[in-house]
Amino acid sequence: MRVRGLVGRGAAVMCAAALGTGAMVFAVSASAGASSVEKSFEDVGDHEWVVPAGVCSVWVDAFGAQGGDAVDTGTGSNPGGLGGEAKAQIAVTPGETLVINVGERGGDAVDNVAGEGGDNGGADGGAAGQDDDESEPFGEAGAGGGGASDVRQGGDGLDHRAVVAGGGGGAGGGLADDPGTGGAGGDGGGEEGDDGQPSVGALTTQAGEGGSQSEGGDGGVVDPPPSLRNADDGSKGEGGDGGGADPQFFVADGGGGGGGGLYGGGGGAASRSDSGGEFEDGAGGGGGSGLGPDDTKFDNGENEGDGEVVISYDPAKDVCAATAVVVEPKFTG
Repeated sequence: MRVRGLVGRGAAVMCAAALGTGAMVFAVSASAGASSVEKSFEDVGDHEWVVPAGVCSVWVDAFGAQGGDAVDTGTGSNPGGLGGEAKAQIAVTPGETLVINVGERGGDAVDNVAGEGGDNGGADGGAAGQDDDESEPFGEAGAGGGGASDVRQGGDGLDHRAVVAGGGGGAGGGLADDPGTGGAGGDGGGEEGDDGQPSVGALTTQAGEGGSQSEGGDGGVVDPPPSLRNADDGSKGEGGDGGGADPQFFVADGGGGGGGGLYGGGGGAASRSDSGGEFEDGAGGGGGSGLGPDDTKFDNGENEGDGEVVISYDPAKDVCAATAVVVEPKFTG
C-alpha cells in the first residue's frame, strides 16, 4: 500500500530572474493549501513536464517499481521486493522541462521461464538449468528486478537525476525447501536498497546486496569465478543480472535480478543442487538505492506494481512572488 504525503512544508526556496535591466528576487513559500495542483505520471517510460509560469518550487513523490515474483505453478511463489519511495522539494525554473521516468515492474518467472528486468534499470532473472538427461525437468528460473522512478533536470541522462526511488529486486526461483520464504527479492530504497534473501540453507553470499549512495550492490556468489551461477554486480542506474545456468549443463534454480536505482542492486546467485544438494533454490536480487536533496524523506518497500511519480505545487503559495528591490539613494553633495 502506498502512503503519500508532503514533507518539509516549512522550507523556503529562492530563485532569481532577470527582468529588463533590473533584477527581481522571488521568494517561494513552501506551504501548500487547498489550491494545490497535483500531476501524476503512472505510465511506464519517460515523460516531459513543463514547469508552469510563476512556479519556482515543486514537490516530487516518486515510487520505484516492484521486483518480479518467482512462480512455481504447482507449489506457490517467492515474492519480489517492493519499490522504494522518495519525497522531496526541488527548486525549478518557470518554463523549464523536467524529464520524468516511471519504472516498470520486474517480470515474473514462471516455472523455467526467467523474468525480464523492468524498464529504467531493472535486471533480468537467471535462467533455469537442466541435467544432461533431457528427460529430467528443468529447475526454476529467477524473476526480473523492478525499475527505478526518477525526475531529471537539465537533460535526460543519468547524471541529470534530481530525485530517484529505487526498484525492488526480483525473487529467486525454486520452492522445494520452504515455499514462500526462500529467495525473496530485497526492497528498493531509500538511501540504500535492501539485500535479497538467500535460499533456505544456502551460503550467505548467495543473495544480491542492495545498492548504496556510492556503488552498486555486489552480486551473489556461490562458486569461484568465473561461474554462470554467480550473479552480476549492480552499477550506476542498473541492477545486476541474476545467476543462472546453461540449459544443458545442470539442474539449477536461477537467481533474481537486481532492482534499478541511483545504483542498482546486485543479482541473486543460482542454486547449487548438483554438488551434493547443498541448497536447491535461487537467491533474491538486491533493491536499488534512491537519491534526493538533503531533506528528502526516503522509505524502503512502499510500492507494489509499476512505479509512479507525483509532482505537486500550490499556485497560491508555491509561486514566485515579486519582492521590491531596495535601491540606496546616492547623494553627491
